[in-house]
Amino acid sequence: MSLPRRTPLSPMSGRRRAQYAVAGLPIPFSTLARSGHVRESKPVKSRRPKVTGPDKATVAAVIARDGGCVRCGRPVSGQRGVDYSIHHRRLRSQGGDNSLTNLIVLCGDGVRGDHGWAHHNRTAALDLGLIVSGMADPAEAPVSHRQLGSVFLLVDGLWLPHVPSCGDELHGADGGACPGCGWDSHPIPPLPAPPVGRAPWEV
Repeated sequence: MSLPRRTPLSPMSGRRRAQYAVAGLPIPFSTLARSGHVRESKPVKSRRPKVTGPDKATVAAVIARDGGCVRCGRPVSGQRGVDYSIHHRRLRSQGGDNSLTNLIVLCGDGVRGDHGWAHHNRTAALDLGLIVSGMADPAEAPVSHRQLGSVFLLVDGLWLPHVPSCGDELHGADGGACPGCGWDSHPIPPLPAPPVGRAPWEV
């Protein structure tokens, strides 16, 4: 079924315009508008961007626990979001929250530094516990912490050492997978010695 073609409205005639002028009424934009009727526009509500990150107290607790970048050990300094970041292990896009078990300090931002490295090397970051899959609980996933070793992060800002299920004290000591449980991230392999006068994170 085809609809009949609609033709544009004819412009207002000069006589009609004169009548409006004599009556002291504003000329409407359309000949269909009612005389003297002014449509009021609704005020536009300004919306503030929704804050999804941790509050100041939580940020301070994460920094106090980690002391620096979890991966390289670089101390916290400079501007947050540029020089260092409070990283969500379970990403916010996957339902990650702002609990202390889910937050760690990483140097750089989402593109540079170890924060950028974690996002660009997901498989390696998952092995180190820097990133947790969307189906996992960060409290149950150990993280390879530069200063604390392999630990479970707790909701109160403390931590527990990760003990491999095989109970082998030399678990992963040779840098390979443990024959008992297959986990190869404990203990953390040392970083190569930096040149004289340079810190490990500057290598």
